[in-house]
Amino acid sequence: PYHIFSTDLVLAYMHLPAWQSWYRWRQFVLSTGCDDLLTSVLNDKSRGNIVGLACRICGWLVLVVQTVMVLDVLFGFSLPRTLGLGRAPGHEEWGRHPNHGVAEFTAVHAYAMWA
Repeated sequence: PYHIFSTDLVLAYMHLPAWQSWYRWRQFVLSTGCDDLLTSVLNDKSRGNIVGLACRICGWLVLVVQTVMVLDVLFGFSLPRTLGLGRAPGHEEWGRHPNHGVAEFTAVHAYAMWA
């Protein structure tokens, strides 16, 4: 009862390509081509150090980006809903609106995002 078609499409647009990317990346990592590539790169000590430094920098960058995204969602959606700032969606037409129950859904969603 709480599905909005456009939101479902956005959800699929985000998750299906991410799953496909993960699946293809996993296939590559488990292939012999990946072993050959890593062996050739890491044979030279200076190239190995460069790859290690690049992995550390990219790892920290991804961690910062993910942290900012999580904080953005929590402070932009969950915290205002948890503190009761603003009105609940559909509140003014309670029971007559086709989106009856949206307020409960957004409240449950906001609280679940804290978990």
